[in-house]
Amino acid sequence: MWRRIICGCLGVFSLLLTVKGQSDESSELSLHKILPLDTLIKRAIVHSPMLEVKDAQINAKEYDLRASKLEWTRNLAILGSGTYGSGSFLSNINDGSVSAFQLTDRTTLNYALGFSVRISPYDIYGTKRERRKKEYEILSVKREKNVIAQQITNEVIRLYSNLRLAQSLIDVWVDQYQSAELAYQLTKKYFEEGNAPAGDFTVALEKKNGALKELEIAKAEFWKSQKLLEAVVGDSIRE
Repeated sequence: MWRRIICGCLGVFSLLLTVKGQSDESSELSLHKILPLDTLIKRAIVHSPMLEVKDAQINAKEYDLRASKLEWTRNLAILGSGTYGSGSFLSNINDGSVSAFQLTDRTTLNYALGFSVRISPYDIYGTKRERRKKEYEILSVKREKNVIAQQITNEVIRLYSNLRLAQSLIDVWVDQYQSAELAYQLTKKYFEEGNAPAGDFTVALEKKNGALKELEIAKAEFWKSQKLLEAVVGDSIRE
């Protein structure tokens, strides 16, 4: 009798060492090793290519707005002209008694400088409306950027929540599997010794396989959510 008890205790100890591996493996999928939610959200927003596109659009439209404020300079024009030349002139010299002709060389330089301003009704009212339109376009893109940032935040929260749920399920199913594995091994031992019916062995096996299946599903969900979150964040989410 004591021999059977000792063998049974050794068997239970061996089983506990076997199922302990499942607990150690689940500890690798722990939320304690993952960055805080606020940090993940900030990194995801910084990494987002869509937000980078919106920033580029805002910069381009702001540049257009600054350029439109100089449109009035198109109505200004600087005018200038100049002439330079030399020639010979035939002059009639008459002193009252004698009339004579004299050939004279002359060089001339003429120039003019000024500016003009052209103002139309469009210059007064149209350009102002165009600038207002560009300001609204910039505001629209900025609000689109805020919407995208909120969507990214929501996605990070969703994936992080999935991680928390998967972690909880892993912890639950690790315990379930350990209990089911222990019950299965003991039932198997008793069945092989002829001390348990085949039906008990079948039920124990089904419970063990069911718990293992649910544990693997929870691990797969944790892994999937982790990889999706890393894709959104753009880097590892672990500390």
